Amino acid sequence: MTDLFWFGPVAGGVVGMIAGVIGGAIAERRAAARREVFATEASRLGAQSSAADDAELQENLSRDFPGDWRGMSDVVHKDFGGLPVSIGQLTIRSVGAGSEAQDRTSTQTAAYSHVANFPQFGLKPSQALLKTALRLAGSLAISVPDDPEFTNRFMLIGMDIARTRALFNAPVRAWLKAHPDLTVEAAGTSVLLYRDKRKIEPTELAAFLREAGELFRLLEQAQRALPAQPSVSSKQDAEAFLANMPAAVAAKVRGRIVTQEHLREFLRQDPPRKVPANIAHHCDHFAPLIGIAFGAAFAAAGLFFGAVSLLKGEWGGVAFAMVFLIIGSVPGFFFGRTRLRMMRLLRHGRLTTATVEKVESTGSTTDSGAIYNVVVRHVPGEASCKIVGSAAQRAQSMVGKPAEILHLPADPQRIILVDALVNV
Repeated sequence: MTDLFWFGPVAGGVVGMIAGVIGGAIAERRAAARREVFATEASRLGAQSSAADDAELQENLSRDFPGDWRGMSDVVHKDFGGLPVSIGQLTIRSVGAGSEAQDRTSTQTAAYSHVANFPQFGLKPSQALLKTALRLAGSLAISVPDDPEFTNRFMLIGMDIARTRALFNAPVRAWLKAHPDLTVEAAGTSVLLYRDKRKIEPTELAAFLREAGELFRLLEQAQRALPAQPSVSSKQDAEAFLANMPAAVAAKVRGRIVTQEHLREFLRQDPPRKVPANIAHHCDHFAPLIGIAFGAAFAAAGLFFGAVSLLKGEWGGVAFAMVFLIIGSVPGFFFGRTRLRMMRLLRHGRLTTATVEKVESTGSTTDSGAIYNVVVRHVPGEASCKIVGSAAQRAQSMVGKPAEILHLPADPQRIILVDALVNV
C-alpha cells in the first residue's frame, strides 16, 4: 500500500487537468455562442463589424489613455447621423506586473466614440469610499456649484477644471441624472461609456446603443462651445489646482507640471540653459533614472564579485560575475546615452521651426502611454524624435503645419519637439 502513496496526488492532478481542459472548452464554446448571438442582434440593428476599424480604435485608446491599459474586443460599429459609435467588450488592466495587475483587471461592455478633442476627465457614480480614497491619493473631484444634486450623485475628476465643468452643461447633467449608474471617460479624441464590471446581454444591445448615441451627441454639442485651449495653461492656474491636493502629493506633482509659461521661461535662456526638474522629467519617459541606476548597480556588482573571484582564482565565479556585468551594462549604456543626448538638446539646442510630416506609432509603450515617432523637416533636412501620451494627439493635429523644435547643428537628425515638453 505504501508503494501507491503517489497514486492519489497523480490521479488528482490528472483529473484536475482534464477538468480544466473540458471547462475551458465549455467556456470558449459559450463565449463563441454569445458572440454569435451578439453579432446577429447587432446586424439586425444595423451595426457592423470591421477589423480595420478595431485596429484604429485600439491605437486611439493606447494614445488617449496613457495610464491603465485598455483594449476592446468583439466590436460592432453603428453610425448615428454622422456620429460613429462602437460597442464591444472593454478590458481595463492596471499598469503593473504579475498578480497585482491580474487582480486589477476588469471587463465590461463599453461604447466608444472618436470625436473632437475633449478635456481629459473621468465620471463615476458617487461612492463615499472611492471618493475618500481618491482624495487621499491626490485626485481632485470637480464640483458643479449650480447643481448640488449632480455633485452629490457623481464623482467628476479632471485636471482642466474650467473646461470640464463647462462640458457638463445642463442637458448633459440632466441626461446623466436619469442614467445614474454609468461611467464616462474621455481623453484626446476618445470617449468611453460603460457600467463598471457589467457585460450586457444581447437583448440589451439596442438600449445601450441608444444611450451611447444620446450621450455622445450631447457631449459633442457641449464640446463645440468650449474654448480651444486648456484653461490650466499658466503657473497661477496650476498652483490653484495643486492647492486642492494634500501637501505631500502637491509637492510631487508640482515638480512634474510643465505649463506653457514654464516652457517659455526655459526657452528664453541663452544656451547652455539650466534645465529645471520639471522639464528634465521629460527624459524619464525614454531614459528613466531608475533604469540607469539599475544598470549601474548590476554592473558594479559584476565588477566587484568578478574582481574578488579573480583574486581567489575562482573562474566559475568570474564567469557568473560577467553575466551581472553584461545585464547591467547594456540597459545602463543605452538609457544613459539616451538621457545624455536629450539633456544635451535641452541645454544646448537651438530653437527653430520645422514642418511636422508624420506621426507614427512605434508599437511600444511606457507607464505614461504609447510611444510615437514624430518626423519633421527643417533646414538641415529630415529629423525625428519620440513622444508619448497626450503629446502624440497634439502632434497629430500639427501634421503639415510648423512646429518649434530644439536641434543641434552638429547633429541635426536628433531633435526635441518643444510642444511635447508641456504636460497640462
